[in-house]
Amino acid sequence: RAGERAFQQLVQASGRAGRGDNPGEVVIQTYQPDHYAVTYAKTQDYEAFYEDEIKYREAMMYPPVGNLLGIQITGEDERRVVKLSKVISDMIDRMEIREEIGKIGPANASLSKKCDIYRRVIYIKSLNYDNLIKIKDYIEKETEKFNLEKESVMFDFNPMNGF
Repeated sequence: RAGERAFQQLVQASGRAGRGDNPGEVVIQTYQPDHYAVTYAKTQDYEAFYEDEIKYREAMMYPPVGNLLGIQITGEDERRVVKLSKVISDMIDRMEIREEIGKIGPANASLSKKCDIYRRVIYIKSLNYDNLIKIKDYIEKETEKFNLEKESVMFDFNPMNGF
Protein backbone atom coordinates (compact mmCIF):
# COMPACT_ATOMS: atom_id res chain seq x y z
CA ARG A 1 0.00 0.00 0.00
CA ALA A 2 3.04 2.27 -0.28
CA GLY A 3 1.81 3.84 -3.53
CA GLU A 4 -1.54 4.62 -1.95
CA ARG A 5 0.08 6.22 1.11
CA ALA A 6 2.47 8.25 -1.04
CA PHE A 7 -0.39 9.50 -3.22
CA GLN A 8 -2.47 10.44 -0.15
CA GLN A 9 0.37 12.33 1.51
CA LEU A 10 1.40 14.20 -1.63
CA VAL A 11 -2.17 15.29 -2.38
CA GLN A 12 -2.68 16.35 1.23
CA ALA A 13 0.57 18.33 1.34
CA SER A 14 -0.15 20.05 -1.96
CA GLY A 15 -3.66 20.89 -0.78
CA ARG A 16 -2.18 22.95 2.05
CA ALA A 17 -0.02 25.10 -0.23
CA GLY A 18 -0.93 28.77 -0.52
CA ARG A 19 -3.07 31.03 1.64
CA GLY A 20 -6.37 32.58 0.66
CA ASP A 21 -6.12 34.08 -2.82
CA ASN A 22 -2.35 33.61 -2.97
CA PRO A 23 -1.41 30.53 -4.99
CA GLY A 24 1.07 28.13 -3.46
CA GLU A 25 3.91 26.16 -4.90
CA VAL A 26 4.71 22.54 -4.17
CA VAL A 27 8.13 21.00 -4.70
CA ILE A 28 8.40 17.21 -4.57
CA GLN A 29 11.84 15.67 -4.28
CA THR A 30 11.88 12.01 -5.33
CA TYR A 31 14.05 9.35 -6.89
CA GLN A 32 11.05 8.22 -8.97
CA PRO A 33 9.44 11.31 -10.52
CA ASP A 34 7.67 9.12 -13.10
CA HIS A 35 5.99 6.88 -10.52
CA TYR A 36 2.23 6.95 -11.04
CA ALA A 37 1.60 8.00 -7.43
CA VAL A 38 3.71 11.13 -7.97
CA THR A 39 2.41 12.00 -11.43
CA TYR A 40 -1.25 11.58 -10.45
CA ALA A 41 -0.77 13.44 -7.17
CA LYS A 42 0.63 16.35 -9.16
CA THR A 43 -2.63 16.63 -11.09
CA GLN A 44 -4.76 15.31 -8.21
CA ASP A 45 -6.21 12.70 -10.58
CA TYR A 46 -7.82 10.25 -8.14
CA GLU A 47 -9.50 8.11 -10.80
CA ALA A 48 -6.35 7.60 -12.87
CA PHE A 49 -4.40 6.73 -9.72
CA TYR A 50 -7.05 4.17 -8.76
CA GLU A 51 -6.96 2.56 -12.22
CA ASP A 52 -3.17 2.06 -12.11
CA GLU A 53 -3.15 0.99 -8.46
CA ILE A 54 -5.89 -1.61 -8.92
CA LYS A 55 -4.08 -3.07 -11.96
CA TYR A 56 -0.94 -3.43 -9.84
CA ARG A 57 -2.87 -5.10 -7.02
CA GLU A 58 -4.55 -7.50 -9.47
CA ALA A 59 -1.19 -8.49 -10.94
CA MET A 60 0.34 -9.01 -7.49
CA MET A 61 -2.76 -10.62 -5.85
CA TYR A 62 -2.83 -7.89 -3.18
CA PRO A 63 -5.97 -6.73 -1.34
CA PRO A 64 -8.68 -5.91 -2.20
CA VAL A 65 -8.36 -8.21 -5.23
CA GLY A 66 -6.53 -10.99 -3.41
CA ASN A 67 -5.95 -11.77 0.23
CA LEU A 68 -2.84 -11.64 2.35
CA LEU A 69 -1.82 -13.50 5.49
CA GLY A 70 1.03 -12.07 7.53
CA ILE A 71 2.83 -14.50 9.82
CA GLN A 72 5.20 -13.05 12.40
CA ILE A 73 7.62 -15.20 14.36
CA THR A 74 9.22 -13.58 17.44
CA GLY A 75 11.58 -14.63 20.17
CA GLU A 76 14.61 -13.74 22.29
CA ASP A 77 17.05 -16.14 20.58
CA GLU A 78 17.74 -15.06 17.00
CA ARG A 79 18.87 -18.52 15.88
CA ARG A 80 15.68 -20.16 17.17
CA VAL A 81 13.52 -17.49 15.49
CA VAL A 82 15.32 -17.99 12.16
CA LYS A 83 15.00 -21.78 12.47
CA LEU A 84 11.31 -21.62 13.40
CA SER A 85 10.55 -19.29 10.47
CA LYS A 86 12.27 -21.75 8.12
CA VAL A 87 10.33 -24.69 9.59
CA ILE A 88 7.03 -22.81 9.12
CA SER A 89 8.00 -21.86 5.57
CA ASP A 90 8.76 -25.51 4.80
CA MET A 91 5.37 -26.53 6.26
CA ILE A 92 3.65 -24.17 3.86
CA ASP A 93 5.69 -25.49 0.93
CA ARG A 94 4.51 -29.04 1.68
CA MET A 95 0.81 -28.16 1.74
CA GLU A 96 -1.36 -29.35 -1.16
CA ILE A 97 -2.57 -25.80 -1.90
CA ARG A 98 0.95 -24.49 -2.66
CA GLU A 99 0.01 -24.09 -6.34
CA GLU A 100 -2.76 -21.64 -5.43
CA ILE A 101 -0.70 -19.32 -3.22
CA GLY A 102 2.23 -16.97 -3.40
CA LYS A 103 4.78 -16.84 -0.59
CA ILE A 104 7.15 -14.05 0.39
CA GLY A 105 9.79 -14.88 2.97
CA PRO A 106 10.76 -15.83 5.52
CA ALA A 107 12.64 -12.58 6.00
CA ASN A 108 13.52 -10.18 8.74
CA ALA A 109 10.64 -7.92 9.73
CA SER A 110 11.01 -4.25 8.81
CA LEU A 111 11.94 -3.72 12.47
CA SER A 112 13.87 -6.96 12.96
CA LYS A 113 14.83 -6.41 16.60
CA LYS A 114 12.96 -4.43 19.21
CA CYS A 115 13.48 -4.60 22.97
CA ASP A 116 15.76 -7.65 22.57
CA ILE A 117 13.03 -9.53 20.66
CA TYR A 118 13.89 -10.77 17.15
CA ARG A 119 11.18 -10.71 14.48
CA ARG A 120 10.80 -12.60 11.19
CA VAL A 121 7.87 -12.53 8.77
CA ILE A 122 6.27 -14.63 6.07
CA TYR A 123 3.53 -13.30 3.80
CA ILE A 124 1.14 -15.59 1.94
CA LYS A 125 -0.99 -14.32 -0.96
CA SER A 126 -4.07 -16.06 -2.33
CA LEU A 127 -7.18 -15.18 -4.26
CA ASN A 128 -9.03 -17.67 -2.05
CA TYR A 129 -9.36 -16.50 1.59
CA ASP A 130 -10.11 -20.06 2.71
CA ASN A 131 -6.58 -21.08 1.66
CA LEU A 132 -5.17 -18.61 4.17
CA ILE A 133 -7.40 -19.95 6.93
CA LYS A 134 -6.22 -23.50 6.15
CA ILE A 135 -2.60 -22.36 6.36
CA LYS A 136 -3.14 -20.57 9.68
CA ASP A 137 -4.99 -23.53 11.19
CA TYR A 138 -2.32 -25.98 9.99
CA ILE A 139 0.56 -23.90 11.37
CA GLU A 140 -1.21 -23.43 14.71
CA LYS A 141 -1.82 -27.18 14.98
CA GLU A 142 1.73 -28.13 14.01
CA THR A 143 3.49 -25.54 16.19
CA GLU A 144 1.59 -26.79 19.26
CA LYS A 145 3.90 -29.82 19.06
CA PHE A 146 6.99 -27.60 19.51
CA ASN A 147 8.37 -26.29 22.76
CA LEU A 148 7.65 -22.60 22.08
CA GLU A 149 8.24 -21.14 25.52
CA LYS A 150 10.14 -18.08 24.36
CA GLU A 151 8.92 -17.86 20.75
CA SER A 152 5.54 -16.88 19.42
CA VAL A 153 3.74 -17.08 16.09
CA MET A 154 1.16 -14.41 15.25
CA PHE A 155 -1.17 -14.10 12.27
CA ASP A 156 -2.71 -11.05 10.62
CA PHE A 157 -5.19 -11.35 7.77
CA ASN A 158 -4.99 -8.56 5.16
CA PRO A 159 -2.64 -6.47 7.31
CA MET A 160 -2.81 -2.73 6.78
CA ASN A 161 0.78 -1.94 7.74
CA GLY A 162 2.64 -5.25 7.78
CA PHE A 163 4.71 -6.46 10.68
